[in-house]
Amino acid sequence: MKRRMLLPTALALAAIRPVRAQGFPSRPVTIVVGYPAGGAVDTVARIVAERLRVDLDQQVVIDNRPGASGLTASAFVRRAAPDGHTVVIGTNGTMVINVQLTRTPPVDSMTDFTPVGMVAINDAVFVVHPDFPARTLAEFVAVVKAAPGTYFYASSGIGGSTHLGAELVMQRVGLRMNHVPYQGDGPALVDVMAGRVPIMSSVMPSVAEHIRAGRVRAIAALGERRFPGFPDLPTMNETYPGLNASAWLALFGPRGVPDPVVQTLNAALRRTLAHEPTLAKLANVGSIGQAGSPEALQALVVADLGKWKAVIDSIGLQPS
Repeated sequence: MKRRMLLPTALALAAIRPVRAQGFPSRPVTIVVGYPAGGAVDTVARIVAERLRVDLDQQVVIDNRPGASGLTASAFVRRAAPDGHTVVIGTNGTMVINVQLTRTPPVDSMTDFTPVGMVAINDAVFVVHPDFPARTLAEFVAVVKAAPGTYFYASSGIGGSTHLGAELVMQRVGLRMNHVPYQGDGPALVDVMAGRVPIMSSVMPSVAEHIRAGRVRAIAALGERRFPGFPDLPTMNETYPGLNASAWLALFGPRGVPDPVVQTLNAALRRTLAHEPTLAKLANVGSIGQAGSPEALQALVVADLGKWKAVIDSIGLQPS
C-alpha cells in the first residue's frame, strides 16, 4: 500500500481552515468511539470525557459508532467539520494496523486527521491458566522454547493488536506458538479460564479483574514500564529492552482543525490527565493515563506504521 508519510504542509492546512478558534468550544464536543459501549476503549473515553467537560467548560458527548474494526468511526470523523467539536478516540489498532489490513481503507491515517494528543496506554499482557507450568517470565520462555510449536495462545482476533503484539514478542524472544483467534477478548478469556487454551495475549482492561481474582495468572506486561495497578508484574522490556507491544489511545480531529483549537483541546486534555482521581479511575480499569503533544502523537503514528507493517509482512497477513 502506498502511503504518504507526511501531514499536509502548514500552508496547505491554512488554506482549508475556514473556522476561527475564537470562542471554542461554542457547543458540546463529541468524542466518537469506534467500538460498542462497555468495551475497553469506550470505558476509557467515558472516564476521560467525565473530567474533560470540566477542563473544557463544555459538555463532552460520547458517540459510539462501531464497525469495520473501528474504521467506521474514523471515516465519520474524517468527514466532520474541522472545527474541533468532533474528534475520534483512535487507537494503534484503528489508526495503524487496520488501515494496513484493509484493501481499500476509508481513511488515510497520515493525511485525513489532525493529531490532538495522547489519552492512555492499555498495557498488553500475557496471561496463562493457573495450572500452566510457569510462574515467571523466565520460566514461561523456557517452557515454550522447550516445546516449539506445541503451545497455543488466544487473542481477540486475526490482525488485532494483541495478535500482532504476540507475534512481535515471539520474533524478538525466539518463541513458536500457534495462534487461536477469537471474536473479541471475552470469548478468548472464557476458554483460557476453562483451560481449553493455556495462554492469552490480551490488554490489561480485559483481564485485570480476572488476574486479581486468580482466574488467570499474569506472566509479563508488554509495555515500556510497569503498570501501577500491578507493580510486581515485570515487563518484557526489562528483559528484552525496546520490546513494546502495548496499545495506545489518542484523540484525532479531521484534517484542517485550526492550530489554536488543537492547542485548546490539547491543553484541556493535559489538565484532565493530570487530575489524580481521573488517573485513578483509569488505573482501576487497567489503563495508564498519558498526555502528550500533537507533534509527539504524529511522530508515534509514523513510527508505528512502520513497526507494525514489518510484523504484518513477516507473518504474511494480506489486506482484505
